[in-house]
Amino acid sequence: MFKLLDCNEVELEESNNPFAICALAQLKANQTTHSPDTRKQWKLRLARSLYEKGFVKQEIITLFRFIDWVMVLPEEFAESFWQEHSEYEESKKMEYITSVERIGIRKGHKEGRKEGRIEGKQEGHKSGLTDGETTVISRQLLKKFGVLPNKYLVLLKSADEETLLHWADKILFADSLDEVFS
Repeated sequence: MFKLLDCNEVELEESNNPFAICALAQLKANQTTHSPDTRKQWKLRLARSLYEKGFVKQEIITLFRFIDWVMVLPEEFAESFWQEHSEYEESKKMEYITSVERIGIRKGHKEGRKEGRIEGKQEGHKSGLTDGETTVISRQLLKKFGVLPNKYLVLLKSADEETLLHWADKILFADSLDEVFS
């Protein structure tokens, strides 16, 4: 049996044990139920610690998923968290997508589809897609893989909505551009 309240927070925070990080995330989620700003700060602190503790890519993704799931933020704090965390990842030259970036992708897709349908109806476009949708995917590909050859840009511009959504999902776990577009 394990009781979170009996844990030493300092020891949990200093530990490199993934279970200690999960326990601290749950403990801080419980403590910050009515304080979204404090929760956001702890979520940032825990997310950054994953990189600083030297975890490998898949461990960071898995642990971050847990932290993200346990420490849910209201919309306005989630957006602020996403911005700060993205800046941190960029400053550290991280080359993979986290759940925070996935939220950004989803938001971009929702907005792009909405705008595309409106513009498509007004202008008589067949697909109803906008440059915004392909721009979001292009940006994510650039962040993850560093380069985006012209042949992939051409594919993005000519893809239908379903294909774009399929590729957007594949970006999350692909190790190469060829895997995304296969």
